[in-house]
Amino acid sequence: MEQTEGGIVITRRGWWGSALLMVFLFVGSATAIAGGKKSDVVIGDTEERDIGAKLAARIRAEKRIVADKAIVDYVSRTGQNIARLSDRPDIPYHFAVIEDKTPNAFAVPGGYIYVHTGLLKALDTQSQLAGVLAHEIGHIVARHGVKQLQEGLGVQALTTLVLGGASRESTQTVVDASVAVVMTGYNRNMESEADSYGAMYMARAGFNPEGMAQAMDKVAVLTEGGDGFWESLDKKHTPAAKRVAAVRAEIKDKGLDAGLPSDPQPYRTVKSRVPSRPPGRWSRAPASRSPRYGA
Repeated sequence: MEQTEGGIVITRRGWWGSALLMVFLFVGSATAIAGGKKSDVVIGDTEERDIGAKLAARIRAEKRIVADKAIVDYVSRTGQNIARLSDRPDIPYHFAVIEDKTPNAFAVPGGYIYVHTGLLKALDTQSQLAGVLAHEIGHIVARHGVKQLQEGLGVQALTTLVLGGASRESTQTVVDASVAVVMTGYNRNMESEADSYGAMYMARAGFNPEGMAQAMDKVAVLTEGGDGFWESLDKKHTPAAKRVAAVRAEIKDKGLDAGLPSDPQPYRTVKSRVPSRPPGRWSRAPASRSPRYGA
């Protein structure tokens, strides 16, 4: 039997599939996020990681992933140092660099974070890179991507992502729709929450959180006033100037800078390896994950 939800045709998997999903719902609804807050996400951690792996595979198939080990290791090492001190350190985090001239970065449910080469070229210090990555880690901690899928596609589509559809084609249709939903960006509250978590995680990891505000300033200039940066922002999002001011106010109010370094591992050595135009070393390599630090 088939039904349509959100324009996607989904075949029912039978009573066992619904029963199994209910188990996921109860597990997911009990999940706590930063500060002990209860999440209203209906999918548990294991299922989220499975969904993320499916979306990451699709992204690898569609995007050109940077294979330069020096670049990938630097980005991943910076991100892992932040992720291990976040409020959600127990999931594996994966960091990859996409060959794309737009100054963008985004997160996929389950711990997958991507940065465009265009954004890497715009940054000048490791703390600015850390600000970008910490912001995306904040989205993963708060499970914003799963919430977007839950609201945008509905529970039945999530069932297909977790359990698989009646056919490979039906599953792939939902995967494609999920990637599109994740790439649409987040609302103001989600962005503000990710900024707040990110600044706090940067300080914990020993990076000056002013780097996040500096990264926002840089990309706002590149996008002609800042109506869009990092994720695909639109009118529902806080203007860049207000968002940067909020980040700097929080850093000051909480005393997060405390003389922390801006460039502990000189960024220029990596930036010099990121060309304006892609050379032959770019390839469709899988997302890289550094060893878990402190494990």
